[in-house]
Amino acid sequence: MSEVRAVHSTNGRWDLIVEIGTNSLEALDGVLSHIRRLDGVSTSETNLLLATRAR
Repeated sequence: MSEVRAVHSTNGRWDLIVEIGTNSLEALDGVLSHIRRLDGVSTSETNLLLATRAR
């Protein structure tokens, strides 16, 4: 999927963190709907990145 920017494996509550980039919330909703229908995906949680601060 071209909207996927990075996939991170992790420990704890979630198995994966997937970074997604879209031009609109409507497009993001479509990508999330697609991901939720993939075999093996039992649940998802969405968080939006609001800002990145440089050191």
